Amino acid sequence: MNIVIIEDERLLADDLEKNLRKLLGLSVEITQIHSVSDGIAYFKSALLPELILSDIQLGDGQCFEIFDVLTRPVPIIFCTAYDPEAFKADGIDYILKPFTLQTLQKALDKYNLVDRLTTQ
Repeated sequence: MNIVIIEDERLLADDLEKNLRKLLGLSVEITQIHSVSDGIAYFKSALLPELILSDIQLGDGQCFEIFDVLTRPVPIIFCTAYDPEAFKADGIDYILKPFTLQTLQKALDKYNLVDRLTTQ
């Protein structure tokens, strides 16, 4: 599985990555992006991930600027204190910071359900 974490607070991004590895195993590919400008540059040149976990408000703008360059919809789990536009950008779940391992697991379960339904 290939996952992108979009989070400007590096400690939170590292914690999220650690928890994802606990839940999904060490073989999952995880890329961290810490700014809008880095996200735009990354998605212009990289393959799209299977899942994005994203904060909304980043130091240099909002994540929605990054999503504008995606060439197809990608499931998104928002990990943020903001919610106004979360479900307009292919959001499949929304977990409030600070999140627990249990809330992260529930969001991943929801992703797996949506993924199974859309690939049938």
